[in-house]
Amino acid sequence: MTQPSASEAELAVVQRARRLLDRTDRWNRTDSGACPSRQTRFSIDCALEASARPGESDALAAAQQEARLVIWDLVVSKEYDHPLTDYNNDSMIGFADVQRLLRWLETRVRLRLARHDAGGIREDAPEANPPATKADLAIAREARRLLATPAAWLSPAQWGSVAFFAFLMACLGGLVAYRALRSDVAMAFIVVYAALMFGRSYYLGEPMTIPMRRLESGGLLLFTFFMISDPRTTPDHPIARVLFGALVAYVAWYIQFRLFRTNGVIWSLALCAPLVPVLDRVLPGRRFSWTDAAVLPLLRRTPSPAIALERIHAS
Repeated sequence: MTQPSASEAELAVVQRARRLLDRTDRWNRTDSGACPSRQTRFSIDCALEASARPGESDALAAAQQEARLVIWDLVVSKEYDHPLTDYNNDSMIGFADVQRLLRWLETRVRLRLARHDAGGIREDAPEANPPATKADLAIAREARRLLATPAAWLSPAQWGSVAFFAFLMACLGGLVAYRALRSDVAMAFIVVYAALMFGRSYYLGEPMTIPMRRLESGGLLLFTFFMISDPRTTPDHPIARVLFGALVAYVAWYIQFRLFRTNGVIWSLALCAPLVPVLDRVLPGRRFSWTDAAVLPLLRRTPSPAIALERIHAS
């Protein structure tokens, strides 16, 4: 695919498009293919068109071409007939994905512009894009055959296509949290985090499959049941633990979906951890001890009245 050389005008078009789509209420996730002259909500393609000034048609075409290349790099498992429109309308794509696309688009235009100014190899030069060989075609066909069914595809958001493994991880994590007497902070975190994600999708009019998909992350399960439930780094009082879990959930959601940065839960835990001594001072509780947790039964059982009376008489 040939591509025009980068220019300052192309970079300016991309930067204006990023400013147009800097808020969720400005994004139109249903691109009909037409861009009205007066519009307050923009699809990806319409944002690029609205950002082009008179005389910048070549810069607009270059930016659109680069955006298509970025989309093909981001989504390798789908075949879009019209990448800009289909990516924008994909039900699995959220506003954070649009922000990432535009951010990557600007970065790539800057790199192309820097190489062009330095007299480097242009992307449309023959030495930059050698012709494909029969071996390349054979590799591509074999990869497509291997990924012909959904069962063969593994994404970072899922650990296999079978939900049993995720359920098993949740059960094992819940057991660990229970034995550590910290199931309350894990439950508070996951309930608040899920509520924020479902509420955001409902407000934006997104299908509920999007937050459900995000909750299927194996990393989120590990964080919920094995990281935030660590008894030595969580408050001692139960109410303080619930508040701490809810706060970590909100900060993680804000970083992920307002600042549009990855690994929001990890950053959130690191930012909120210094508040644990403050919560322990405001709401003091019994300090955790692994000795006490070691004698905790697997299941709490209430003895029958007959056994209780027998124990009383024995004492």
